[in-house]
This record gives sequence, C-alpha cells and structure tokens, in this order.
Amino acid sequence: MFKMIVFIIILGIIGVVSISDLRAADDDPYNADTNKESEYVMGPGDQLEVSVWNHPEFTRTIRIRPDGKISLPLINNMRASGVTPSALSKIISDQLVKYIKDPQVSVIVAEYRSKNILVIGNVIKPGLYQYEGNMTVFDAIGMAEGYKPHAQLKSILVVRGAYDNDPRYYIANLYKAIHDGDLRDNVGLQPKDIVYVPKNFIGNAADFADFYITRIQPVATSYYFYKETTD
Repeated sequence: MFKMIVFIIILGIIGVVSISDLRAADDDPYNADTNKESEYVMGPGDQLEVSVWNHPEFTRTIRIRPDGKISLPLINNMRASGVTPSALSKIISDQLVKYIKDPQVSVIVAEYRSKNILVIGNVIKPGLYQYEGNMTVFDAIGMAEGYKPHAQLKSILVVRGAYDNDPRYYIANLYKAIHDGDLRDNVGLQPKDIVYVPKNFIGNAADFADFYITRIQPVATSYYFYKETTD
C-alpha cells in the first residue's frame, strides 16, 4: 500500500498549444495551508456543523439545500452555496448580532458532497470521487484502489483548473516516495483536480502537451459530461 507521496513541480512553457504554462500555482500545493477548510467553497449537498459559542440553541447540523440555502433559528433562507465556511460564519454572525451580543460563530464542513476529483489512467478503478477536506494525491489513488502493475509512478500528472483559461499542472513522483521514503512533500488536492497515472514517462513539455490533449482531456470530458447528464 502507499506510504507517502513526493511531488516535483515541473516548470516550463508549452508553445505548441493554447495552454500557457506548466508551472507552480499561486495556491502552492506544497504549502499545508493550500487546503485549509476556510478556503473550501461550499455547495448544495454539503453538510455543515454550525455552532455559536455559549448559545447551544443555535447549534445545528444542517445540509445545504439544492437551492444553495440553509435555515437557522431566527435566520431563514440564507445562502450558503458559493461561499467559504469562514465567510458563512461572518454572515451568520452579522445576522445574529441583532439578537445576541458579540456572537462567536463556527462553521465546519462535516461532509463534502458538492465537489469531486477525477482519477484516471493506470489505476484499478478510474472515475469521479467525492472530494474530502485536505485530500492528497495519496488519498486520490487510494480511493481508486491503487495503481496497476505497469503504472509509471515517476510522473503522475495533476491538472488543476483543466477547463479554465490558465490551468496549472504538477508532476508527482510516487516511485521516489515509495523507494526513498521521502516525506517532505505530500501535495494537497482541490475540488475538480484531475489525477492522471500514465503508463509512459512524461519527460518534457512536448510529451505533456500530447498527454493532455490526446489522453486526459477527452477522458475527463466524458466523465464530467456523464455526471452532468445523470445528476
């Protein structure tokens, strides 16, 4: 089983395709702060634990409705979808200040149901998996029940923002992690990240462009299209 994961960021410029950069992102995946729960943008289906210090009557475990809203005592139909837990804490506090003095509100995501990641390539069970807080590539491959015998572990590709104007890309070296026992880097994932485990080594920018255009993007599109048509 997997014991650890090491990530190596590959920097470069791909000039033959519309993808602009193969680079490290501002949301540094090596930084433990990348996936702080306060940065998670909530959506319908997520279950929240809402508590107000010293006011147990306001404590609730509640799921965000399909319309993106929640209701609490004295506060009805408040939008929770599209904001972070910390932002929702402030919104609730601003509403409760009409009724109690200096409310200290905490919002925690208990279940992540609105976001997912995609794991494809040489894994046992490729597919869409529910995003959980503070996930890593280690967790993603584990959800897919591990890698196949011929998987190329030295160049596992992570795509972030695959359908944005400026997607970001990272290469993970799982082989080095397993054989060298290096625990310094265990890259965090974000909702909608794509994890691709190749069969062949991705050695340069041209190889990367070929993998992305001919192998990753078509497969990812089919998974997301299927999900949209069945939801």
